[in-house]
Amino acid sequence: MKPIPFLAAALAALTANAAPRHVVIVVGPNIPPALHASINQRLESVMSSGEPGTIVTVLNGDTFQTVSSVTLTDSKEFLQRGRNASAIQAAVLSVLQSTNTLSVLSVPRVLDEISRQIRPVNGSILLIGDAYPCFSSEGYCLSTNWPADLQLRDSGSVFNTTERGHQMEATTVHWLATDPKRSTSERHRSGMERFYSLFVANQGGALVTFTPDVTTAFQSAFSGRRDPFLQVAVNPSDTNRLFHWVGEPPVEMRVFPTITTQEVKQIVIKTVTNWVEEVRRAPSPWPAVPLGKTGIGVLWTTPSGESRFVDVDLHVPVSKEGVELSWKNRSCKSGRYFRDIQKSDPNPSPDWKNSWEFVELDGAQLPEAIYLNRYAGSAAVTGEVRIEYNGRVQVIAFVLPAGPGNKGGDTTRRDRSPQWLRIDLRSLALSAAVNP
Repeated sequence: MKPIPFLAAALAALTANAAPRHVVIVVGPNIPPALHASINQRLESVMSSGEPGTIVTVLNGDTFQTVSSVTLTDSKEFLQRGRNASAIQAAVLSVLQSTNTLSVLSVPRVLDEISRQIRPVNGSILLIGDAYPCFSSEGYCLSTNWPADLQLRDSGSVFNTTERGHQMEATTVHWLATDPKRSTSERHRSGMERFYSLFVANQGGALVTFTPDVTTAFQSAFSGRRDPFLQVAVNPSDTNRLFHWVGEPPVEMRVFPTITTQEVKQIVIKTVTNWVEEVRRAPSPWPAVPLGKTGIGVLWTTPSGESRFVDVDLHVPVSKEGVELSWKNRSCKSGRYFRDIQKSDPNPSPDWKNSWEFVELDGAQLPEAIYLNRYAGSAAVTGEVRIEYNGRVQVIAFVLPAGPGNKGGDTTRRDRSPQWLRIDLRSLALSAAVNP
């Protein structure tokens, strides 16, 4: 990943400083009642006094709706307080009601919504809420793990910053963490602080404050400070897993039973990009890949009782030719697409041609990533991608949730389409280089 362009960010900050400061206060759900009084006291204070020209907007971190917004003037505080009484009351009420929901503060979505709805110039965002939330809809819980750097560019991650690269330029983030005791160790806490700093920095902003202290958080947000809380850089080697786990790793997803005795190496993948552990297993029937070439195949199955007519298509980019092999383009100078399988088979046939959708590439060329597309059928799919590369066979397990096929559509936005799945192969190339 390219280094953060500090010079451009500094120039943007200088330009932004010419404009009035806009402070966006995000009231997250489930703020502990013990903090209500001190937070409300600070809210009332900043909305009735402060530097003239400052805009103060209070956002509901659960519904993403603006609760109140005021522009501070040079009037005396008692006049300011009276003029903004309704806005202050609405802001205080939002804090008092913050325990009436089972939701959690989704910082990626909050920052996206602020960028879309408010677009603060010379902006300062004060987040009030959980720093270690559980995202049940996303399938993980930050009270037991912290994300690896890989998630910043993983297309399936809520923390992907690939398309968020400039949405927070000249914006600072200040976090009043209301759940500091949920970190399980110093390593867990520092890991989360570092990742949050990276997440904001990769969007052009800076995480300036990360604290459980109410006074410190508010003072920092209104101070105009722009120096990051931590100096961070992406670790390019942090690519062999999606999470760093506090305790035991989660239950691993296993792939199909096997029917031959050939022994190969497998990497069982919890999601679609890297990690869980290396084990040994016998493979399903697999085509003979000539020495010096690369084989890439996919097979899949559906749950018992579900329709087997689910068509998953394999798309393999050939970067040196600028083409992509698939059922629509079956050959190029350095590769060939062999099979188009249009339904799953719960009992793999002894003939690989009945089970595997398969591509063969000349030489030891390995794409940076390949794609799977749900072309047709709606049942959930469990499958595996198999790679034979540099004399090694490696396996990546994957899951496609139930949903309609799209007949190969959304090709220009497939990193965001639920019918497409990106399989990152860079760790396999690295592994082969390190363990020839």
